[in-house]
Amino acid sequence: MMKISKTNISQIKEVYIHDAEIGQIINNYRKSQLVISLKEHLINGGTRFSNLIFNEVVFYLVSDYDPWGSGIYVFSLSAETSDKYFDLLESKELNAVFGIDRIKKEENPDSYLGFNLLLNSGDKIIIGAKELEYEIVEEGNEVFKESY
Repeated sequence: MMKISKTNISQIKEVYIHDAEIGQIINNYRKSQLVISLKEHLINGGTRFSNLIFNEVVFYLVSDYDPWGSGIYVFSLSAETSDKYFDLLESKELNAVFGIDRIKKEENPDSYLGFNLLLNSGDKIIIGAKELEYEIVEEGNEVFKESY
């Protein structure tokens, strides 16, 4: 399992999930955790399952309008310091929903990262969290679902 946080943000480049299929996005509200299940298509023609586990999540935004056409595949994953995302959410209306002022006062906002998943559809998943865990899942233990 690989963990990405503020101290090793540059290692996000080692999480290569280009063309992985998005399965489920699971919000574990009690644990402040978001899990995105993936089915990765490997260069050798095989597949494997993995999870992106975001810990100490303070917000996430998911678009679902397919600006580039339909698609369920990851185009890219990136991470950066959270300032850009906190600034985005500081508008009066969004601050009321996400409580960014409270986070900035009670927490250390510098310890958060903004994670950005861009899908081949053009949709984005943006997550404000302290840590990302990338785990390869053994066959039979995956939470990936192709249909519901």
